[in-house]
Amino acid sequence: KTGKYYYYPAFVEKVNEASATITVRWKCPDGFAPTISLPAGLVRQAQPAPKPKPRVRKAKPYGGRGPRTTINASMLARQTASGRRVNQVYKYTPVGPEDAIISRLARELQRQEERIKNTPGEWIGEATHTECDKTYYGAVKLLKSGVLVQKGDCVKVQPNKAMNAVWETKQEWVALVQALYEAADGTMMATMVWTYRPVDCPPLCVPSDTDMQHEVFLSEQTDDNTIMTFNDVCLVVGESDFEARAKARRPGEMEVFLCRYAYDPTREVLTPIVDASAALKVAASGRRHDKNLAALIRDFQLKWVACLLCQGKGVIEGTSSASSASTPPPSFSPSRSHSGGGSKRESACGVSSSSSAATGPCKASSHYTSFDNKAGDGMEGSA
Repeated sequence: KTGKYYYYPAFVEKVNEASATITVRWKCPDGFAPTISLPAGLVRQAQPAPKPKPRVRKAKPYGGRGPRTTINASMLARQTASGRRVNQVYKYTPVGPEDAIISRLARELQRQEERIKNTPGEWIGEATHTECDKTYYGAVKLLKSGVLVQKGDCVKVQPNKAMNAVWETKQEWVALVQALYEAADGTMMATMVWTYRPVDCPPLCVPSDTDMQHEVFLSEQTDDNTIMTFNDVCLVVGESDFEARAKARRPGEMEVFLCRYAYDPTREVLTPIVDASAALKVAASGRRHDKNLAALIRDFQLKWVACLLCQGKGVIEGTSSASSASTPPPSFSPSRSHSGGGSKRESACGVSSSSSAATGPCKASSHYTSFDNKAGDGMEGSA
């Protein structure tokens, strides 16, 4: 009679195909839920009625209701059992002096909890240096476990689903911390040197006496990951210290792993490690070899001179292969000209050539075209 319709949700309990009826249970706000059988033609799928928008009532502070005055109170219309629509306050904001302090304190505590949840740890000590928008530190303390992780420590890493791990995820990964730094956006990162477990390597290259649970293979594979993947600190030792430390380990202490080999994932080859502690120190320092820079330069010079000797050996006549192989290659030293006005340089094979035409070891040695043993100063040629 009034032209108003009220929509109530109904849940289908039973469908009778023989009689073409549907048994539904109405959900009434008065508290009872009757069950009614209706013809299938009368039941249609209807969208729920739109919810009324809450009205905003502005109230003056400390007016009308004392110190707990509600401002910006949202009013939500609801319907009683008799069908009358009334307004109900479901949210209010306290504005009293004490309530305001408590409210600000609660918000600050909530922000602190969110920061702790999103921050994996806190840096210990001052920053060591800054490089390429990265601030490096020496140690970090994990907030979820309280463990202190320093540069050079070994940690157990649990990969998450977002990392799309291709390794075995049932066991924790073991990695060596090479560097700890904070990125430009504030993310706490770590450069790690990965170790391989026996299950991650081909079965043919794994020795028969390998401890499948407590042995890892050191590799040269490094990458950067967030500190949120750190679970705990562990210890990686050599074969001489593994048995003693494993027996002395108590429940709750850091786990001990054995490292006897270095693994090359490209060639799938295991190389024995003589001193595991020294190999871990080299890996933590970022160096790939034990030789210093001077030794590497010296090796390069020897290979460079040997390449020059090999190229000049097949072209220069009168030189013996035995003498060149037994004696070490002499160093290049500038010498004055015996005749003519230009300076000359004595090559490694005893041949003097014009310094103005020498552009490099390989190019200079490959242009000795003709020599005359009878003329002048012995074997001479133009480069």
